[in-house]
Amino acid sequence: YHLIFAISGYATLILAGVISQSRERAVLSSMIMEERQQRAASEITQLTASNSNLLELLNFSLDRILKMLGLSGGAIHVFHKARESLVLGSYQGLSARLARRLETIEIGDTSIGQTAKNKRLLVIRNLRLSQDYEFFGGQQDGFTHMALVPIVSEGENWGVITLFGKGSYRPGSLQVDLLEQFGEQLGAALVLG
Repeated sequence: YHLIFAISGYATLILAGVISQSRERAVLSSMIMEERQQRAASEITQLTASNSNLLELLNFSLDRILKMLGLSGGAIHVFHKARESLVLGSYQGLSARLARRLETIEIGDTSIGQTAKNKRLLVIRNLRLSQDYEFFGGQQDGFTHMALVPIVSEGENWGVITLFGKGSYRPGSLQVDLLEQFGEQLGAALVLG
């Protein structure tokens, strides 16, 4: 019996250690992701202060967020106030056909237009179930999920970041808080610029 108690006690200690390590890894991973986001936002702000080229800022921002989240492609639309429309500012990982199609978006037309209008983040976990499936290259480009992040500063709409993913959507892979912060940081950078 002493041996059984000793073995079960030892197994409990090992299990507690494994659980503790997995929690520590999750906390560390979260901290690293937050630090990367802060660094990316800081670099965007610095770039804005040192460079007045809007397209360079958008390209840099899109590249950073796609790499940070490990997504397949994306686009940034900037709001053209005079025409009251969204203008495609930057795209990466998309076919030229899909990029040309995205240029035709108007407020309220699609999920991008709705995101700009409502200024609320939208995550479509299964693009196949969305009415925008064909429009956003679900069949030809193979995108399966997407996130739409409003670019907002002081309650004012500046545009939308559209992020596309391929393969199965993993719950928690798109951190909503981080995406919203990124949209706000880019909005602040556009205001500064």
